[in-house]
Amino acid sequence: MAAALGSDFAKVNYPEKRGFESSQMFKEAVEAVARTKVVCAGGASRDVKSFLQRLYDQIHVSGASGSATGRNIHQKPLDEAVRFCDAIYAITVENASVDEALKIYSIRQFRG
Repeated sequence: MAAALGSDFAKVNYPEKRGFESSQMFKEAVEAVARTKVVCAGGASRDVKSFLQRLYDQIHVSGASGSATGRNIHQKPLDEAVRFCDAIYAITVENASVDEALKIYSIRQFRG
């Protein structure tokens, strides 16, 4: 719908269907909208490792342009939220692997 309306961006939920690979279903959707960039909704709160893996798959496997992550950040204590944002940035902008992002999340300390 967003592509048909000429939208620059569309925020969508990551698809989940039993028996299908989410990253491949999402890749088909991203490719189908041509010029419209797809930003994936962050979704329900989840553990850091599974969130970062899902984010990596959304961007580096499926081709999403980014992630609209809110709840998974703001429900954490400040120090943890900052480290989490650093890990998200590493995957999204610096093309880091999930393991590299987890190291960033685990090692960096808040400098407030």
